[in-house]
Amino acid sequence: MKPEEQPLRIPRLSIKSSFLVLASLLLGGIIIPYLLTLLGIGFKTGVMIILPVSLAFSLVYSHYYLETKQGFCKRFIVALVVATVALELMSYVWLVEGFIF
Repeated sequence: MKPEEQPLRIPRLSIKSSFLVLASLLLGGIIIPYLLTLLGIGFKTGVMIILPVSLAFSLVYSHYYLETKQGFCKRFIVALVVATVALELMSYVWLVEGFIF
């Protein structure tokens, strides 16, 4: 007998997840950095710190809670840390090193 192969199911980004990502981008990319400028922190610094964290959290949350219903687990933490570190490095290169702004 031939073992049956299970198809690889990659969850797609639903409408609910898309709105969550959009909300986190607006909150982490515009609103919170603007509020930090009122406290004396530069806008680029606020964006570099807050935006990658909010984007990573919204992507990982939507994957583990909204799309696959796996919930909080070790892989959630690992994915959150890896996504945050990768996005923080990209935001540093783009914003501080001057590749975009």
